[in-house]
Amino acid sequence: MKKLILGIVVVVAVSIYGLNRYVEKQLDTMAHTNAYNECHKIWSARGLYPTRSEENTISSFQRAFDAGATGAEVDFFYDPDSETFYVTHNDIIRNPDGSIKDPNALTLEQLLSHFGNQYYWWLDYKNLGRISDEQTQDSIKRLQVIADKIPGIKDKLYIEGSNPLMLSVYTQAGFKTILALDLLPASNPLSEYLVNLYKIAYYFSDITVVASRATHRVNPDNPKYTTRIQEQFSNIPIFLFHTPDDPEYLQELMADPLVRVILVGAGQSIDRFDVHNCPVEQTANNLQVKASSASKG
Repeated sequence: MKKLILGIVVVVAVSIYGLNRYVEKQLDTMAHTNAYNECHKIWSARGLYPTRSEENTISSFQRAFDAGATGAEVDFFYDPDSETFYVTHNDIIRNPDGSIKDPNALTLEQLLSHFGNQYYWWLDYKNLGRISDEQTQDSIKRLQVIADKIPGIKDKLYIEGSNPLMLSVYTQAGFKTILALDLLPASNPLSEYLVNLYKIAYYFSDITVVASRATHRVNPDNPKYTTRIQEQFSNIPIFLFHTPDDPEYLQELMADPLVRVILVGAGQSIDRFDVHNCPVEQTANNLQVKASSASKG
């Protein structure tokens, strides 16, 4: 019995190795031209807010954009009963009768309609893997209706989830997608093996980019996104979150062409939007445009 189990393990390992080699070759030929690739890499996480009660609000996102952010990460849930996307980091709170407790809760449609197609959005879909296939199709139809009302916005939406099969449905519907990775600490011997499995899932699900914590949430001394992991993802664009607020590290990430978006801090409101890798000429032009817009306002 032990020999049989060992044989199965060996066959699976060899198969995954061979499949990974094939995926590596395919990824090396991909240009990833549909993934965000601008010099302002640092986006806002839930906006800029003085208190946690103001995160994920129109005012918090407005502060971030006024400060120079070109994009923002926002948390949302899909409510199948009302076919509505609600902007919130926590589960939707309901009354005993099943109705939404806060009738004025911000919806994704309200948020996107308010800002139009000016900015990019990293949409952290909190219950993507917890709704049925039928509800998923309904959510896609609803999301398409919202996108149709704002010309040009669909190209600036990135839907995040950890289930590659569910994400692929949104990719097939024409939306850009982010595969959220739960990497093991670098000290774990299975860390690199898991990365290979993620790469296979990424490729065959036709996902746009991957996302990872830049460091271990609990123990910063045992990071997940290390130089070795960077090498393994050397042909896949990546969005980083929970990135340490370290100027030297941020500049290092700016120089990495595969790092496309960075969220600084974990559960903190941090403004580092002045950190970028834009040419001096482009930075000066942006400042002139911003000053001109401010004077007209």
